[in-house]
Amino acid sequence: MRLWQNLRTLPRELWILSTATLINRSGTMVLPFLALYLNKYLHYTIAEAGLALTIYGIAALVTAPLVGKLCDIISPLKVMKFSLLLSGILLFAFPFITNYWGIMGLTFVWSMLNESFRPANLVLISAYSAPEQRRIAFSLNRMAINLGMSIGPAVGGFLFVYDYSLIFYIDGAAHILSFIFLAVSALKMEIRKNEKGNIAGSSISAIEVKERRRRLIFFLLGMIPLFIAFFQMLSTYPLYLSNGLKLPESVYGLLFSLNTVMIIFIEVPLLNALASRSHIGLMRVGAVLIAVGFGAMAVTKTIPLLLATVVIWTFGEMIVFPTSAAYISELAPPEKRGQFMGYYQTANNIAFSLGPWLGTEVYEYAGSNYLWGGAFVLGILSAVLISYKVKVIKK
Repeated sequence: MRLWQNLRTLPRELWILSTATLINRSGTMVLPFLALYLNKYLHYTIAEAGLALTIYGIAALVTAPLVGKLCDIISPLKVMKFSLLLSGILLFAFPFITNYWGIMGLTFVWSMLNESFRPANLVLISAYSAPEQRRIAFSLNRMAINLGMSIGPAVGGFLFVYDYSLIFYIDGAAHILSFIFLAVSALKMEIRKNEKGNIAGSSISAIEVKERRRRLIFFLLGMIPLFIAFFQMLSTYPLYLSNGLKLPESVYGLLFSLNTVMIIFIEVPLLNALASRSHIGLMRVGAVLIAVGFGAMAVTKTIPLLLATVVIWTFGEMIVFPTSAAYISELAPPEKRGQFMGYYQTANNIAFSLGPWLGTEVYEYAGSNYLWGGAFVLGILSAVLISYKVKVIKK
């Protein structure tokens, strides 16, 4: 139980944010089923249906840096509330639009509104937590995300068969309920006192801000290869299991569930146990674990070994993602935190856009050995790059 005790010390505001995230993610149904909806119910081609997800990704890519800067100008809490409310309302319009380009336009706008939530949420988690709490704070948020994602898509699958329009209404309702929860929680945006010395650049010169931005960009460029390797789990991973190993789709569900269960029950105790370790050192280890976990797929053919690879790269995921967010929150001057978090989300979005496409191209034209070997190389490359010329910010 001692490994969970740090959760008790987290400020009330972080629990409110995580609860809002859980409510929102528990209704996640539209995005996982959007392409299937366009193909099965509106009878557009697979390519036309897939374009909707591409448009969503492009809008998300554009949104992250813009919203990040916006969060430095106005309250990120207001940005989050408007994101939840407006994106929730917009979802109710989807079932009534059947024109293809009308749906594409609606998807673009919805993505911009929906994805505004992420940078604002990252800024708020940073603002409400002390530096030594941030790994656990970001981990609590990831726990809420994974709990919600274990509910929403599963329920959405049954609703989609019964009445496809319900996925839009329930997803939209979850957004609005999350907004209402934040509104009645009386959450306020305040900078913690322990950061008082850094507010408005009072102890950080313009030269230092420029240097931190340079280090941020170098760090994110180093992380993108790892993110590309990691996002194979959403694209080539299920394809390889089905087409390459001839396993039923239920096996992917089993492996995905193992990943989710590990995050929910192990991530917080793990980060508590590693609390004394430096950010960069942990991320280096996490990158190697992700590289080994996906690289081992080249020689993994049986379900027990597949389970072992999931365990390996999930440990890497549990280390890398909360630690990288914590590192950037400490690298950023408080008055530029929105901008820095926006860039962080942009790096994720770039990898999410490139990863599935690049992975499927390699898999189709070169084969699975090159795919998983390439994932290993990308992970190791990131482990090297994030260690090179990046000054560690003390916790």
